[in-house]
Amino acid sequence: MNHTIMIFDEEVAYARKLTEYINNKQGFPFLVKTGDDPDSLKDLLKRENIDIIIADEESKLPELGEKDIEKIILFKRNNRNFDHDRREIYKYQNCEKIIRELLGFAAETKGVDKILERKKELKITGFFTPVHRTGQTSLAMALGEELSRHSKALYLNFESFAGMGRFFNDERDNDLSDLIYAVGAGNTELASYIAEISGQTGGMHMVPPMKSHVDLRSMNSEEWLNLIREIEKRTDYEHLILDLSEGIQGLFEILSLCDRIYMTVTNDMAAKAKTEQFMHELKILGYEDMEKKIYKCDVYDLVVKKSESAKTGGNDLRIYVKNLINKE
Repeated sequence: MNHTIMIFDEEVAYARKLTEYINNKQGFPFLVKTGDDPDSLKDLLKRENIDIIIADEESKLPELGEKDIEKIILFKRNNRNFDHDRREIYKYQNCEKIIRELLGFAAETKGVDKILERKKELKITGFFTPVHRTGQTSLAMALGEELSRHSKALYLNFESFAGMGRFFNDERDNDLSDLIYAVGAGNTELASYIAEISGQTGGMHMVPPMKSHVDLRSMNSEEWLNLIREIEKRTDYEHLILDLSEGIQGLFEILSLCDRIYMTVTNDMAAKAKTEQFMHELKILGYEDMEKKIYKCDVYDLVVKKSESAKTGGNDLRIYVKNLINKE
């Protein structure tokens, strides 16, 4: 059965642009329609199953039954005086924030919530920092290896120059770009394909990162998001470790999918300024809720300093990640 959202708005151009934007999002669980005529909406509700009606607060809605009234979310024209007893979304804001708020209300809507439930078997852990050389990859791999002792984990590296050839001694040809292609081509045996192209370290599966930073930067956000969805849907991994960088499109969209985000930091002034700038950008772009999922980690002494002094620091780092896991 198709699941449908109706945007009822007399600002026709706005409604059409928003509808087009949402319908072009790959994997969005609803078909979005638009209209501005009350009689047409009433007829449509008789003929089709409309799950949610988004109505501009100044639009003239037709007389609706109680069940249809419960489907309404109001588009507010100003960002003030919200009624917390009603379902309201500020209309003139970032489209991605509208979508997130819309999905939040949809998850609370009886009969609609079931189609939004994400399988709980896969936990997505993201690693990202705006500060380089702070031990992000070492921490990500150590945590993934620790998780692999008791569950099945997959590690993906999104760096432009990952330098991870040492983990793939057979110099295999396939890498993350081939996995993206396999997903786009509708490969139904995704789990087998990942097992075929990946290597292992400490029991954790690793897909070789892209060899070309040009290829990495050319991938759009929907390709990344679709890859993550397909891994969740078609494999039996329990943990997905994403070692992210600012060199990819859709960074914030990917981070928003993560259940937890680890950010490596240091105490010097320049590093603090970069971290503060990133956190400020989250708010500007409408991702302020993401801050609740970010856990800042200072592993510089455990990873970078010990590496520079020819000490591995491996045991200390393993103890650190065990404590991280136990805190969750």
